[in-house]
Amino acid sequence: MPTTSAQSLAAIKRLPDQLAAPDLISVPDTARRIGLHADTLYRLRRTGQFTPAIHIGGRWKVSVPRLERYLHGEGSISDKQSVQPQHG
Repeated sequence: MPTTSAQSLAAIKRLPDQLAAPDLISVPDTARRIGLHADTLYRLRRTGQFTPAIHIGGRWKVSVPRLERYLHGEGSISDKQSVQPQHG
């Protein structure tokens, strides 16, 4: 009996996050890795200052490659502008 797309999707959803998308991690895991509180990352995400966060379904995940670029200052121009202090 052939597998339907719904069955395939259900099987993928049952996989641990690490197996389904090894380059995506949770915001709390990201916070632990970089030494910040998860609430800080969520606040930065809400204000547009933490661009590696990606909304997938009802959850926020962090792209590890984007996080590495973000931390090393290799993000897009808008990424760099969003983390610069504002002088008024």
